Amino acid sequence: MPAHVRLRLADGTEIDVTEGGLVGRATTAQLRLEGAGLSEAHALVTRRGEDLRIQALRGKVLVNDVPVAETTLRPRQRIVFGVDTVVNVVEVVVPADDGEPMSATVGGGSRPVRVTLGGGVVRLQEGEDAPLQLGGNQAELVRLLADATEPQHWSQIARYFWPERDQHKWRERFDAMVKEVRGKLRDHHIRADLLWSWDGSYTLNLNPEDVVTRG
Repeated sequence: MPAHVRLRLADGTEIDVTEGGLVGRATTAQLRLEGAGLSEAHALVTRRGEDLRIQALRGKVLVNDVPVAETTLRPRQRIVFGVDTVVNVVEVVVPADDGEPMSATVGGGSRPVRVTLGGGVVRLQEGEDAPLQLGGNQAELVRLLADATEPQHWSQIARYFWPERDQHKWRERFDAMVKEVRGKLRDHHIRADLLWSWDGSYTLNLNPEDVVTRG
């Protein structure tokens, strides 16, 4: 599955635009739009590391009411092309660190996730399915991300787990831990994008209906 962004038009139609995909009036555009102020080649979806980005080719685009020449695509963004052509970002899919596609999904009937941070143990549960219990470094990883007020770069997290030791193996160990946690999430039918990453930084991808408690 190639990296792509899923965009929802005003009429509810959803279209996937892959990296390198053109947005505009051109017949070759992956997302063909008609509207005031739109050019044939109006914007381009590009890839930078683990990010998909929207790059304006004519002037700027409005992303959440902010005019930008280029910005990283995130679920829930509202993008205005031209004068008043509105699309909404539903989903962004990029290759995960373990080599498998990872989708940051919002809405679409996803069930709430409950994250319970206990003493040395973290429990995660989606809907009424059996909970997943994590311990050791895996539990601490989730706890660190739950307590963080902003995304954490992988090297910061690795330094916390393995200070002053085998720094050349930090990335290998960290990637292995992330891969194992995501595998457990999938095995317990919990959305794997709960542990979300881009550009080397990590966070918990919590929806508004998700709940984090301590107990």
